[in-house]
Amino acid sequence: MSQIAEEILRVEDIGKNFTTGLIRRTQNQALKDVSFSLSQNKCLAIIGESGSGKTTIGRIILGAEKPSSGTVYCNGKNIFSNNKKTFFRNDTQMIPQDATASLNPAMKVRDLLLEPFKISRTINDNRNFLIEKSLATGKLTRDLLDRYPHELSGGQRQRIAIARTLSLDPSLIIADEPAASLDRSIQAHVLSILKRKVEENNKSLILITHDLRSMRLMADYVAVLYYGHIVEYGTVSDIIDTPYHPYTKALVSSVLGLKPGSERIKLTGESPSPSTPPSGCPFHPRCTNSVESCTNELPPLREINKDHKVRCCY
Repeated sequence: MSQIAEEILRVEDIGKNFTTGLIRRTQNQALKDVSFSLSQNKCLAIIGESGSGKTTIGRIILGAEKPSSGTVYCNGKNIFSNNKKTFFRNDTQMIPQDATASLNPAMKVRDLLLEPFKISRTINDNRNFLIEKSLATGKLTRDLLDRYPHELSGGQRQRIAIARTLSLDPSLIIADEPAASLDRSIQAHVLSILKRKVEENNKSLILITHDLRSMRLMADYVAVLYYGHIVEYGTVSDIIDTPYHPYTKALVSSVLGLKPGSERIKLTGESPSPSTPPSGCPFHPRCTNSVESCTNELPPLREINKDHKVRCCY
């Protein structure tokens, strides 16, 4: 009898509004009614254009931002029910997009690798063991230990960031464009290290990206975000092979070679302004399939099959 995968994360009806302006205060919508869950040993990729709300979701899950509505459960606990949030700090860790900015330039690699253990107060007389473990996690060599961040390559700095994130054995890892600052030649290497470590240690991963090639390499499930709404959700094969939403189709077609024989779809216009949201479906001003009902109402997230959902009237 197969074991049911344990639910690590549940996001329920998350909404987030930001207030802008000093004199004339306005509410800008960043997220609206975002819901999904993530099980142990699975990766969910959140994809979409810049400004779609991807990073805001990551910050809310980390507890760095409080949602305007809805809540987040990590390992069954509401992360916003305790102001100190200490119960999930070690369970949820983030791999930064810019590893260079996350590393103290005055610290050597050995101190950078030990820093998470010092902060969590889990360091005793086992420093050498912890250093060796972190080196193995990041596929790093001992000759780097006495170097400073500026003496390392971009790939080495990113692997140090990965090793630091995994060192506290978190249940959930959030990776916000973890290889975006790296050359294409080493992106796959760094991502493969992360993927292997997640699989070997039964971790769960949220990959925030606009790179569909990274999505295809890493993810089990995909949430497509547009203007703060999930417009399509499904397995990687659902999203790549049988996308339903016009926006998803445009994203997939924009990656040349992703699906042989498919035509490239070019979107016209720009994403709506956060301060002036369109009525109905937020994608309708750019959609060639738009009908009258699209301008009047926001369609629900409809189920196509067990794991595939789409928010579209067409």
